[in-house]
Amino acid sequence: MATKKKVSVKKKPVANKRKPAAKKKVIALAGLIGPSPKYKSFKLGKDGNFFKMRITKQTIYWSILLAVILFVQIVVLTTQLNVLEILDILSRR
Repeated sequence: MATKKKVSVKKKPVANKRKPAAKKKVIALAGLIGPSPKYKSFKLGKDGNFFKMRITKQTIYWSILLAVILFVQIVVLTTQLNVLEILDILSRR
């Protein structure tokens, strides 16, 4: 059997050279943000009749919210009364 000699080539050690941290660019936001909106103070409507009732979307939303809250309160109250009645019956025994 013929044996071959392995020729090893020495590699140069690689130095760990780190790249310097990249400098972040500062972006000026002053040019990107527009002027702030002008806020108007609260003013009454032109008609001046404060007590005049107009039905709007908000009126309907508030009415529905009121109905839901009242319904939930009635359900909770009846449930509490039923639980108290059951506890009263159990305490009599």
